[in-house]
Order: sequence, then C-alpha cells, then structure tokens
Amino acid sequence: MEHTLSTDEAAAPTGTPAGASAERFRELLASFQHRFEPKLNAFVAARRQQIAGEIPEAEEMAEGVARLAGSGGKRLRPALVWFTWHACGGDASESGDAAFALALASELLHTYLLVHDDIMDHADTRRGQPTAHAELARRHADRGWHGDAAISLIVGGREAGSPEDLALMDATEAAMWAGITALEVGHPLHAVGAAVQDSIEAHGAGYGIVEDYVGHGIGTED
Repeated sequence: MEHTLSTDEAAAPTGTPAGASAERFRELLASFQHRFEPKLNAFVAARRQQIAGEIPEAEEMAEGVARLAGSGGKRLRPALVWFTWHACGGDASESGDAAFALALASELLHTYLLVHDDIMDHADTRRGQPTAHAELARRHADRGWHGDAAISLIVGGREAGSPEDLALMDATEAAMWAGITALEVGHPLHAVGAAVQDSIEAHGAGYGIVEDYVGHGIGTED
C-alpha cells in the first residue's frame, strides 16, 4: 500500500533534540523519495513517448533529460513543495495530485537548470555520467556531422592564448549569447543572425560577417 504522509508526520515536534530532528527529517525525505521516484519516472516516460511520436528528431534530447532526471538527486525541492502543502493545510486524506504535479514541475525545472549550468561551466560529467550537451556533442561527432556542435579551444587553456586569441574567443562567445538572447517566440528567425552580426561588429578589432557565402548545412561529408 502506498504510504501517504500525514500533516502530523510533516510537522517536527517542538523540543526535539537536534539529532532526533535530523533523523526524523531523513526518514520523512526517504519516505517522500520512495513515493516521488515512480511518479517522476512515469511522467518523463510518458513525455518521451509523446515526443517520439510527434517530434522524432527531438527524442534524443528528451532521452538526455530523462537520463539526468532519473540519475539520482536528493529531491529536496519537490519535497519542500510537498511538505509546504501539508504545512499550509493540505488534506492528508486526499491524493494531493495538484501538489504532486507542482513538486514534479519544481524537479524538472531544477533538471533544466542543471543542463544550463553544465553548459555554462563547460562540465563534461554530472552525477558520474556525461552531461547532456557533452553526450549530444559526442553523438554529433560520431555520426560525422558538421555544424553547430563544433567548438574552438585554445590548446593549453586561456592562459596559453595570445591577446588576439582571447579577443577572438570572447567576441565569438558574446555573439553566441547575443543570438540566444534574440530567440523569442513570435520573432523572425533572421533576428538571431542580425543579433550575432551586430554583436560581432560592435566588438571592434575589425571583426565582421562573411556575407558573400551563404548557406548552412549539417550532415555527413560525401
């Protein structure tokens, strides 16, 4: 039988020694995790199935999210959502579906932030596994594709680069973020290219965009 945490269980007794309170917290968190994990896995699996049917090209990205979401974690954020619902008068006799949906949303938001942080930090691993962007880049390279998975690195790190090298790298990264910032629902796609060009040209140092050659492709070489 599935255990539903009562309001009394969610509340810490007053006057409880710190050690006992910590142990009680661990018990409550473990009980929540036991209930939360199957719901998270079921939700992610359903979404992956939906995406595979509607947008097959995005299935690998959904796989990366599912792998990260299911790779562990303390689940503190969804637990706080759940116990806050109890503390604010949530009825333990009810299923708490709405509260659990919000708890799931908080964990998936956290998963998104982990993916974003790993990109920003250039991290290759997370929880002992390849990060989402590293895994997708590896598959991109293994298939002989050419395009946006390419990266530029200074051999030896930034400290080994000349001032010219560093200026070019910084201008390139700034242009990338300018393009990402220009991605907005309802805006034309060419706004991204315009933002990239504006950023490059504003950086100085004589940088510019090659306009005589047009076209962009990702695929295998013939």
